[in-house]
Amino acid sequence: MKSLKIEDAVDLKNAEKSNKLRNPKSLEEYSNENLEDIKLLGSELWFLLNPSYKKVLKEDLNVCKKHKSNFLKNISKNLALDKENKNKLLIKLLFEHFKSVKRMTGEGTFNNPYKISTEFGDGLFFDEIYLFKSNKIPKYIIDNYCYSNSYNLLCDYAKLGLNAVQLTGISWFGKPYLHSVLKLNIDGVDFIVDSNIHLVMTYDLYMKIFPMEVLSKITSEEAGKNAKYIQDTEKLFEDYQVKLDFSLVILSYHDFIERTKNSTSPVYDLHMII
Repeated sequence: MKSLKIEDAVDLKNAEKSNKLRNPKSLEEYSNENLEDIKLLGSELWFLLNPSYKKVLKEDLNVCKKHKSNFLKNISKNLALDKENKNKLLIKLLFEHFKSVKRMTGEGTFNNPYKISTEFGDGLFFDEIYLFKSNKIPKYIIDNYCYSNSYNLLCDYAKLGLNAVQLTGISWFGKPYLHSVLKLNIDGVDFIVDSNIHLVMTYDLYMKIFPMEVLSKITSEEAGKNAKYIQDTEKLFEDYQVKLDFSLVILSYHDFIERTKNSTSPVYDLHMII
């Protein structure tokens, strides 16, 4: 499996717009209670890492402070292992308050990631900022632009000669939606980079907390080899003042590249479909 045909990608986008997008197949493995648990856990991860939601996390931490004595009694045996500042301790207490979370340690950095044990599996995660020089998110990463975020990261890794894969398909977070992330191998371990929430998490755990049915895979090697076709087509569409839906390009990447290569008039031919 590489990617969809352009026509199939258009059908999926239309289904999403009309709220008729189906669930990812892996959702069949979850009970209603499980779905509620991963939605709550996913929301808290979102608040923890996305700067736009820091205010919500602060409110949650204030609630946590009010009930701190009860939390301390419940996990007093584990606290001796955590020698961090109070705010980080409260974050751990907050996560361990979820019934699906058994244990959480670490600081959330690249060198000392959060280590979390849940009913859905164990894994590591940290803030995406630690992937970049000076711990600063590049300007091209914009919230809610998952397709271009993941693609631009993929192209950057291609330039560095590093292996990565852009995964795109149907995800679930309270409801199904189309989404794109990056799969990256760090020291022999597969991680998912989800730039929408600035999360880097081990692959297996991410796929449990944010269920995803992958419909398109683009390797860093392919991105490097075909970057010119994407850039030239984007420029052509701009010159003709025709909007190119980049999400469709990513969902149907291989079909898109082939049709662009073989078309004498890609703007006209592709616009008839897109």
